Amino acid sequence: MYVISVDLGTSSVRAAIVSDTLELLFQESVPVSLLTDSTRKAEVNAEEILFSSRLCIQAALDWAQEAKIRVAGLTFSNAVASLVCLDEQFTPILPVLTYTDLRAHREADLLLGTHGKAFFLSTATPVHASYWLPKLLWLKNTKPDFEKCHYFCTLKDLLVYQLTGQFVTDFSNAVATGLCNVLSGDWDARLLEIAGISTDQLPKIHPTTTLLQTNRGHSPGLIDLPDDITVVLGAIDGVLSSLGAGAYKPGQVTTMLGSSGACRMAAESPLTNPESYGVWSYPLDDQIWIRGGAMNNGGLVTRWLVDNFSPAELEGEQAFTAMFAGAEQVGVGADNLLFLPYLFGERAPIYNENARGVFFGLSSLHTRAHFARAGIEGILFALYSIFDQLQIKRTDEVEIRATGGYVRSDLMLHIQADIFGHPILVPGNFEGSLIGAAALAFKAMQHISDYDQLFTRSVIEKKILPNREHHQQYQALFIKFQQLYKTLEPLFTVTTEPGE
Repeated sequence: MYVISVDLGTSSVRAAIVSDTLELLFQESVPVSLLTDSTRKAEVNAEEILFSSRLCIQAALDWAQEAKIRVAGLTFSNAVASLVCLDEQFTPILPVLTYTDLRAHREADLLLGTHGKAFFLSTATPVHASYWLPKLLWLKNTKPDFEKCHYFCTLKDLLVYQLTGQFVTDFSNAVATGLCNVLSGDWDARLLEIAGISTDQLPKIHPTTTLLQTNRGHSPGLIDLPDDITVVLGAIDGVLSSLGAGAYKPGQVTTMLGSSGACRMAAESPLTNPESYGVWSYPLDDQIWIRGGAMNNGGLVTRWLVDNFSPAELEGEQAFTAMFAGAEQVGVGADNLLFLPYLFGERAPIYNENARGVFFGLSSLHTRAHFARAGIEGILFALYSIFDQLQIKRTDEVEIRATGGYVRSDLMLHIQADIFGHPILVPGNFEGSLIGAAALAFKAMQHISDYDQLFTRSVIEKKILPNREHHQQYQALFIKFQQLYKTLEPLFTVTTEPGE
């Protein structure tokens, strides 16, 4: 069996044909324009995303026809919490606010100041400008056209509506808006009242494995999907990335470092106790939840380190190699040089967009290589700070699967194993969300009865074991890392907004 997986991201739209052996046979990608500025804007154009999606889907269908492959299903992965405002004809009337648009930070602060962390007990998502409630309040306060907004949905919901004629969303995306009650599985009436909207303005929530039929001719200009293709509702990219890495059993952890980063753990239920406020819980399907958090400071900080702490005459891959080679010559803790990596503010678990980078403990003994080593350790401490919130008992046997560009660095993997104190496994598959969406579709279409049938043959390319002595050293350094941030946190507050 073959399915088309479509991934709607903020940097590109992709479509892939995936077999039931989880092999990618074909992939098409179209870049997306993310509009940003110093006010913390991060918008995309809905029509551009929809047009790019059609191009990618059509390219996959054309390839399948030429290869004489019958595509049985079409499924979706998408970046979390995109907010699309529609008129009464389901036409977008404002630019799409992405998860990384933080202009609603004042509204988020007001909500926290008024209600504290009470919402977390029912939504399993922190109060933050990334989510819908602050964004809706910000739109109401700043955009006159908001009065014309009749419906609200994600980019994936709009694409599914155009393909099927059904205004629906999946449970995963609903929870990732921050407006869904994880206990009832429906929109939270209290939060909708604060936002000033009703359930009639939102898509109906269904399980991620829901099957839909296409509606030919529903939307002019759309591609004509085959009559016998089934649309599987799909889920957000984070939970599908965990599934694609083969980490779907309770206690299995995935870590990812690309431009940003994330740490996620599969579980049987959401995490809603106040002590875990720094992480979110999103459902994968009816029986699996993914707990975790996303961070801003991953590969972007690594790139900054390379630009500033590798020999000036080197560029590209040579600069990366030189910096990592220097860092490898420096011992654990970089001779007491500690780095807070928050060059771009931070999401989980501190949720402080005003946080900034700090090198602490500098002495005349420190060299360029020390800065590189401390920088790498700081990024991985930030990743570990999410892992530390997942309520994993120290005695538990934990399997951590690493994905993203950082798996190419043995040094980073070894440091991670030493900081986390658990083995780090690197799967052979690097296309987590596309593979995960396909796996979800195969189960939804009853081609398989459980995910084990797909992942028993998955290949682990590397297994990195922790050094116990180094782990003890890193545990002490992590406490210092946390204390440093808590001490400096009041000083990160700014009095002037960017662009003012």
